Order: sequence, then C-alpha cells, then structure tokens
Amino acid sequence: FEMEENELGVRLTNRLLKEFPQSPALPGALVDVAKAQLRAGKVEAAHKTLSQVVARFPQDPFAREARKLLADGAAPTS
Repeated sequence: FEMEENELGVRLTNRLLKEFPQSPALPGALVDVAKAQLRAGKVEAAHKTLSQVVARFPQDPFAREARKLLADGAAPTS
C-alpha cells in the first residue's frame, strides 16, 4: 500500500512539474518525492530529484532540506 502511495505521489508531482512549473508547492513536493524514492531504495533517483530542488529553487526553504538530505547520504554510490 505504501508503494502505491509513493508511486501516486511521484506521478502527481511529475504532473505538477509539467503543468505548473512555477508553483510554490513544487519544491516541497519534489522533496517528498525524493523521500519516497529513498524509502524505495532508489538513491540515485532521490539524488537527482534533490539536486533539481537545489538547482531550481536555491532560496526556497525546501532547498535547505534537500541539501541536508544530500549531505546525509542521498548520494549515488557509483
């Protein structure tokens, strides 16, 4: 059930990203997607998502959280 919720969250956030790229809700939604990706063991995908938050919204409070998650280990192991 949690996996279905995670996938739904990812799909909804992708839709938000596509249809409303300037939405103030987007940084937080992307951080939530990255957390779901981490829970699913998709570290490289989470790293990409978090890096996108930092790059696109550097002044947003969620960028600070994204940086912390990246520093805490949401980095690819390749």
